[in-house]
Amino acid sequence: MNKWVLIPIIIILAASTVTNGYFYLQESDRLDNAQSEIVTLQGSVSTLGWDVSTLQGSVATLGGDVSTLQGNVSTLGEDVSNLEANIAILRDYSHAVIDVAAALEPTVVRIETSNGAGSGVIIDGTGYVLTNYHVVEDTTSVQITLTTGEQYQAAVIASDEDRDLAIIEINSSRTDFPEATLGSSQDTAIGDGVLTIGYPYPFDLEGEASFSMGIVSAFRTMDDYDWIQTDAAANPGNSGGPLVNLDGEVIGIITRGYYLASVYGERIFASGLTFAVPIDEAKLFIQNNIG
Repeated sequence: MNKWVLIPIIIILAASTVTNGYFYLQESDRLDNAQSEIVTLQGSVSTLGWDVSTLQGSVATLGGDVSTLQGNVSTLGEDVSNLEANIAILRDYSHAVIDVAAALEPTVVRIETSNGAGSGVIIDGTGYVLTNYHVVEDTTSVQITLTTGEQYQAAVIASDEDRDLAIIEINSSRTDFPEATLGSSQDTAIGDGVLTIGYPYPFDLEGEASFSMGIVSAFRTMDDYDWIQTDAAANPGNSGGPLVNLDGEVIGIITRGYYLASVYGERIFASGLTFAVPIDEAKLFIQNNIG
């Protein structure tokens, strides 16, 4: 073949080879970049997989937290219901105390004698009053004052020094004196709520009787007699007044209180002990003397 024909062919082939090499290098770089991007994408996909797993775990944890929250809300609802129930109980208790005080106050009288003063409770509409023996002991005169301020003379008609009980009769033709309801001391239990009602002496407290609230603390036998012990305060002058339960029933007659003090260093600790004659024993005394 003529060399002048070969030379152009060789030049074309060389140019073509250079061109193909150039394009090959470009495509090789693109391929490398693509492979790098694929590797990066695979890493991202793997990371995304971990993130999805983590998210699923977080969603599961959130579900547990929501369940716990629902449980807490349910418990809170129960606590609120219990609180409302307790508030209702306290409200009922408060109303019971108010009702008892309102019902019993007219039946409690102030007793003034030639030797001192005390309290008593009307046990019959005709004017019989139950009190302590020591309130009317060795007296020459007895005056009764009602919460209304009405005053009457009275006379001692029965007494029991050993049990510290007495019955006095109001000098009046009335048959409508407000009378207390006598309950049963046998139905009384330690922890029962109670009120003491009376007229403290020698304080000049006219008008309303004084009320103290507490519980039945214990049942005691002292000096061969049974007593109801309460932490409801009783002051001088409360003697002969009633100890009343929250049903408005007289369950005892206040007879004495002790106030004990102990000194520890510079502090003084005191506690009150009030005792009442059980009403069941007082009922026997009433039955034996006025029927």
